[in-house]
Amino acid sequence: MTTTHNPNRPRRIGVLAALALTLLPGVLADTAATAPEPKDHTLFMGLNLEIESGGSYCKILGVAKDAAVIRVNGRITRVPFVDIKQYKLKLEPKVAGKPAGLDHFTTEQTYTPANDPRKIWRNRETQVTGYADDQVSNLTGAISRDAMMNSGKAFASGPSGAQIPNSTVSAGINRDTAALSAGINNMPSEMTDDSFYEQKMQEDLDKKLFDAVDISFEVSSPVSLDVPYAVIVTTFREKADSPESQRWIYIKPLPAIDSQPTKVQFQQGGFPPGFVLGKCQVHLYNGGHEIPTSASPNLMTLTKSQVLDYAQSQYLVEHKGQTLDPAPMHDSAPARLRDDVDPAQLGRTFRVSVDKQGAIVDVSTAANSGEISHYTREIWRNLRFYPALANGKPVAATTEARLADFAE
Repeated sequence: MTTTHNPNRPRRIGVLAALALTLLPGVLADTAATAPEPKDHTLFMGLNLEIESGGSYCKILGVAKDAAVIRVNGRITRVPFVDIKQYKLKLEPKVAGKPAGLDHFTTEQTYTPANDPRKIWRNRETQVTGYADDQVSNLTGAISRDAMMNSGKAFASGPSGAQIPNSTVSAGINRDTAALSAGINNMPSEMTDDSFYEQKMQEDLDKKLFDAVDISFEVSSPVSLDVPYAVIVTTFREKADSPESQRWIYIKPLPAIDSQPTKVQFQQGGFPPGFVLGKCQVHLYNGGHEIPTSASPNLMTLTKSQVLDYAQSQYLVEHKGQTLDPAPMHDSAPARLRDDVDPAQLGRTFRVSVDKQGAIVDVSTAANSGEISHYTREIWRNLRFYPALANGKPVAATTEARLADFAE
């Protein structure tokens, strides 16, 4: 796992809430159902993240250990996090299922071990006092040896059996003792004064030359997430008086997530010492798809009908001025459509009449290919198309389609 930040001048991350508010009046209209639909979908402000590879930007499809998974020229490729140099980000409204819980999110500036004043000065104290202890031990050892030679003997043995007078041994003891006393008295103050290190450490701590950030949060999900990862995005300035902010992006693989809260905590360095941390956000993904969280901006719960209305509103905006045939709206299909329908019916071609809202008003067999069962008609009745467009305006139309077109 590696942190990278864009060294170029950062682009301001625009908030697209205004777009969502423009489109929502139609989305929030009540449906005419006899029983209210459950609000089990979520509209939120999500993040589309792409990374640069080979001169072009590619969408992240997922993560594998310490690498991002992308598709380049139709081939799946892994890009190690350490090799990611440039990112492209875009905030935009997204629709997904129920949100995951993201609680107790905190960020705190801190030090990497190599830059922590507490570790630096305690290591220095250990090294210096260790040297002083060695010197004292050497001199004390010399005194002990001379004292042993002078204990209870008229003469001490010298080299080759020569006899050393006690007066000579005593002189050696006095000399070594004087050297020990002088050595202790002449040691630098930091060798004998613990307060020296405490003072220096506090002076450096007061400078607040942080070069790392601690990030912590708890995450849970009503639906199990098998291959989740988080994208942390924040801004920072190199110094308090720096006129411009930079953007920092970090991809963090996560363990599998379920309804039980999972604690996530990590530290990441690489910031310039003394940096000023700005606003920080966490975006949660599973296999390349963003999952809304309780901390997502502009969070709003919707019914399925409201989601489809919202998707149609976006479709009209994205295809302004174009002339198009009706297009299957995949989100309108049941999740198990391919499993619940006979393969022969999935591939069968039908002639479908669609009104200008994209609702199906009639369905018949193409080329008189037989009757349609009640079950099949009910499936078609609950599907929906993006409407046909004539110069960007929705119009009624008739098209040929298969149930399989909705299951792709």
